[in-house]
Amino acid sequence: MQYIRTLINILLGFYSTRIVLNALGEYDYGIYALIAGIVGMLSFFTNALSITTQRFLSYHKGQNNIEKQIVVFSNSIAIHVFISIVIILLLEFTGIFLFDGLLNIPSNRLYAAKIIYQCAILMVVTSIITSPFRAALIARENLTYISIIDVLDGIWKVVIALIIAASTLDRLIEYSVLTVIIYVFTLLSFAIYDFVKYPECIFPRISHINKKIIRKLTSFAGWTLYSTGCILGRNQGVAIVLNVFYGTVVNAAYGIAVQVSGAVNYIGSALQNAFSPRIIMSEGSGNRPDMLRYSRLFSKISFLMMTVIGIPIVVNISSILKFWLGEVPVYSELLCITIIISAILDQLTTGLSTVNRAIGDIRFYSIFVDTIKIITIPLLFIFLQLNIPLIYAFWIYPITELISAMVRFPILKRNIDICISSWMADVFFKSLLPILQLCTCYFLASKFRFNLIVFFAEFIFFTSIFLMLCYKCSLSDQERIYAKSLIYNIIGRSK
Repeated sequence: MQYIRTLINILLGFYSTRIVLNALGEYDYGIYALIAGIVGMLSFFTNALSITTQRFLSYHKGQNNIEKQIVVFSNSIAIHVFISIVIILLLEFTGIFLFDGLLNIPSNRLYAAKIIYQCAILMVVTSIITSPFRAALIARENLTYISIIDVLDGIWKVVIALIIAASTLDRLIEYSVLTVIIYVFTLLSFAIYDFVKYPECIFPRISHINKKIIRKLTSFAGWTLYSTGCILGRNQGVAIVLNVFYGTVVNAAYGIAVQVSGAVNYIGSALQNAFSPRIIMSEGSGNRPDMLRYSRLFSKISFLMMTVIGIPIVVNISSILKFWLGEVPVYSELLCITIIISAILDQLTTGLSTVNRAIGDIRFYSIFVDTIKIITIPLLFIFLQLNIPLIYAFWIYPITELISAMVRFPILKRNIDICISSWMADVFFKSLLPILQLCTCYFLASKFRFNLIVFFAEFIFFTSIFLMLCYKCSLSDQERIYAKSLIYNIIGRSK
């Protein structure tokens, strides 16, 4: 369900972005990407707190402790509301300085930019309050409902794109206001369902407030915030560096690249939602061998699935962008390729990140692994300041991502007994033959003129070969047995 949701939302997202880019133009789209991104980087609160809530709910679910789950959920809601209030005050104060000469925005669009900023604040706050409800669904492994709401979210975005394309009002402002409505819809959809469906999801009461639980949640969330903040801070910090050197036109290209990589990253997040509860519940029940087995399988499948989507995009990026956008912002191809490659490299050890959360000792991990990601910002600034062309300087992005992925090994080796050579053999070396086949096929096919129908036919054919090779070369005997039973079950249900 998560994978189907991902494919649908990728197509819907690409379609709506083309309409929005044409309706707003490069400059207004660049302004939206910059302003919404600056505020949106604080949405790491949403991800971090959702991860924290889901971790503790899954851990206590592994222990079959419903009372602990109720206390965790109630205290999580209270923390989220408090943080929302703090963020509103922080962002309103920060906005005074952002629009007083710091950002490079044309004066005739300054008013619209300020309206976008207020809408973006509402989006962040709504997302933060939504996160414990989404976390409860993930902990319950109810990925079907999450997928349905996420697809509806994608459909609403297409509807909004069509509305602003036909609008005679200020399209930039109208787009921002309508996007806020989507966030409110998602919040209500998750909250109502959780309160009705799950016994641990009850409205917080004073008697449920537990200082010890709050300390545990905030401590875990604090380091998770640091980790997620490094990732999103890097992403938006790069946008600001590009704005300083190149202006809003390259911000439009970067916004396109981030959306393309975000679509590809849907796969990683979908698989994380599927694997994370099982990994954490295994640790909660004291079954560490199963935890490591699930985490290694998570990395392998995520690496393979990210590759099967990322490689055809990278090889055909020029033709895809032209078909998708018509007028392609300068540097879009470069930024898309480097960021997609970064996302693929991160999947090599992504399962170790979930293992680290499961065991709960995340301070050391956060400091050493995630700090490497944010170093991308000063390095890129220095390279551009030294007049190194962007086409070379931006490769610092995937290089730091690879280093960060590899540093996970010694950090986790310090905490648990993990065999690095076994991990790399199972995740990387077993995946080489299918990936080489995929790269070779798409490289040869790219020599012919791009055609959308032919591209989809190639995708189906090449992916079929890829999956067969994955079955033969990448899966273990036990995993092949499970894959067979899964396929037979699906065929049996369809009949």
